[in-house]
Amino acid sequence: MLLLLLLLLLLLLLLLLLLLLLLLLLLLLLLLLLLLLLLLLLLLLLLLLQIPLLQVPLPLLPVSLSLLLLLSPLLLLLLLLLLLLLLLPLLLLLLLLLLLLLLHLLLLLLLLLFLLLLPLLLLLLLLLMLLQLQLLLLLLLTASTTATAATAFTAATAAVTAATAAATAATAAAATATATINSTTTTITNTTTTTTRPTTTTTNLTTTTTTTSLTTTTAANITTSTTTTTTTTTTTTTTTTTTTTTTTTTTSTTTTTTTAIY
Repeated sequence: MLLLLLLLLLLLLLLLLLLLLLLLLLLLLLLLLLLLLLLLLLLLLLLLLQIPLLQVPLPLLPVSLSLLLLLSPLLLLLLLLLLLLLLLPLLLLLLLLLLLLLLHLLLLLLLLLFLLLLPLLLLLLLLLMLLQLQLLLLLLLTASTTATAATAFTAATAAVTAATAAATAATAAAATATATINSTTTTITNTTTTTTRPTTTTTNLTTTTTTTSLTTTTAANITTSTTTTTTTTTTTTTTTTTTTTTTTTTTSTTTTTTTAIY
């Protein structure tokens, strides 16, 4: 673009030089035309001066002078014709120079207009480049957003898969707990009291109650609740004299199963 601008400036200088040359030629032609017109006027004056001389009777004049008087108008007319013949090409040349000058001025105006429009063209080119850069950045941002969305979708799919696996493991654990729910828990507590007096018997009554509850959902609308209550009663009798210890343990287990259908 800078090279084009330099070429246009050189062309502008060349046109200006040619314009100056044309103006100089035009001035020379005008001077020449003025000189020819002056000669033409001078010849016309000579012809006008010849008219009174032609009115003089020829026998009264010498022969040479009479011939000169006869030929001088003819010579003047010939000179006038020659001047006219010279004036016509000069006039044509003058018209041609004027046309060239007009064309030259037109080219010069067009070149100046183009030089004035060239900064606008440069600004338009810069705007187009900025628009292309914005489109490129938008495409890059769209690609990055698409990749992020794809990563998030993959992570969500993995999370759903892990949740499904956890739900399956929880279902298997519930089935295992249901299989072992009928186990009995027995707690035995022994209390021994020793006194110095013979034949002393101490009876202790200890009651232990253990409750185990389990709620299992076997289907979307069926819930099974199992409650196990275990009651253990322990009676201990100790005789110090004979060192006899009697322990009686009674265990009662109650299992309640409730099934609810929604």
